[in-house]
Amino acid sequence: MARPWAHSTFTRQLETKARTLSRTVAFPEADDPRVVEAAVHLARRAAVRPVLVGRRDGVARLPDEPQALDQVDLFATSSDSLDRALALLSEGAVDGVV
Repeated sequence: MARPWAHSTFTRQLETKARTLSRTVAFPEADDPRVVEAAVHLARRAAVRPVLVGRRDGVARLPDEPQALDQVDLFATSSDSLDRALALLSEGAVDGVV
């Protein structure tokens, strides 16, 4: 599936800036395969260290590739994923929430 955003100048500039900052970013709604795909994409490009946040019973399956699993952290929660991601931000466990 073609992703025009994946190769845009803006996207490349964001990835370059993100790599220099070396940030950890929480991605709530980890039950959405698109969120998982975006997090894995950014991890592979070393743009951010993603933390997928989602309910234990709804977290989308990560890709079967071991290198993808090594680059993405998973935080399962029993509460609302956005609330938990914001709590991780306020605790200093992550640098941002997308």
